[in-house]
Amino acid sequence: MELAPDAGMMSEYMYIYYVIIMGFILFALAFGIINTMLMAILERGKETGMLMAIGMNKSKVFKMIMLETVFLTMVGAVVGMAVGWILITITGKTGIDFSSVEEGFEALGWSSVVYPNIPAGFFFGVTLMVVLTGITASLLPARKALRMNPVEALRTDN
Repeated sequence: MELAPDAGMMSEYMYIYYVIIMGFILFALAFGIINTMLMAILERGKETGMLMAIGMNKSKVFKMIMLETVFLTMVGAVVGMAVGWILITITGKTGIDFSSVEEGFEALGWSSVVYPNIPAGFFFGVTLMVVLTGITASLLPARKALRMNPVEALRTDN
């Protein structure tokens, strides 16, 4: 028998909301990475065509694009973790004031000042999801680069 069935139900709904919101965020991230990498490949079509024309095999072109994406994703993950950690540390001490909706918080028995606290495991789990999404999203642009015809790539004007 639960002492606070409402709290348990709210916790379940919060988890569902978290999954939905993370899904949207990861989808937007994947779309952004695909767009950025496709633009980079299209802008550097001549260079990629030249590399393929002088003998660089497709697996090396694929590795080059994937390495670039992994590097950008890792830099973004490290910067994002640092900024997130700083913001959580600051707001964890000072709190976030929701006094404009204080009545709603009081009805639930909560304070209108919230002190966020994110466990390290959760923090690293989200970062891992972001990195994996970034790497997975880069597969489509890398495949597009592999389908390029070196002669046609050299003819295009960028």
